[in-house]
Amino acid sequence: MPATRSPLPSAPPFGEEDDDIPPDDPIVVAHVERALAPYRDILPPEAREACEEVLVMVLTTHPEVAPMVNRLRRAAAVQRSGTRPREAARPARGAAALTGGSREGGRR
Repeated sequence: MPATRSPLPSAPPFGEEDDDIPPDDPIVVAHVERALAPYRDILPPEAREACEEVLVMVLTTHPEVAPMVNRLRRAAAVQRSGTRPREAARPARGAAALTGGSREGGRR
């Protein structure tokens, strides 16, 4: 029987293949906590730990999931605080015509 080819790409999108995700990454921890929340009171501690290990492994190493986690990590990256440059407020082209005159002529 010949091997069938998956319709999904096997390589992650360009620029995402070299990102190592640490198991204690806040995004990973938050998703593991969210996934296990309904089972916290039901599962014994050993089962919870096993589930956490499997979820962390999948989120950090699976070829289809890890690139998505990397995108979430980049989106959640905290930007530097402080002032940010902004474009100066200037009238758009043709603004004088829309407002009824030019600056030199004044009101009519």
